[in-house]
Amino acid sequence: MADQPIKAQDEKYCSSCGAAIKKEAEICPKCGVRQSSAGIPKEVSEEGADFLSKAASCCVPIVGLVLFFVWKDSKPKASKDVCKWAIIGIAISVVGYIIVMALGVGAAMFGG
Repeated sequence: MADQPIKAQDEKYCSSCGAAIKKEAEICPKCGVRQSSAGIPKEVSEEGADFLSKAASCCVPIVGLVLFFVWKDSKPKASKDVCKWAIIGIAISVVGYIIVMALGVGAAMFGG
């Protein structure tokens, strides 16, 4: 850690060589590697998911899983909503499957 350059308040470390560079730098002047964040702020939405997204996630849980991973950084509240509804959809499917199996076993046992 002793060989690490000391950075000022308006600097960051290069993601490749570790040199102290300006926070706004897109390319490190020492090694020439493009910086990943490049000082561009991400827009984060605080809105929840709409009804259609929740319904689709509940009826087809894989949709909720896909939307969760697509929205997890830009729409964290909406991604949690669709994930919750996907889990609810899976639970409903499992309960329905158990009920159908129980009815089938009951019908077979009692000759129905």
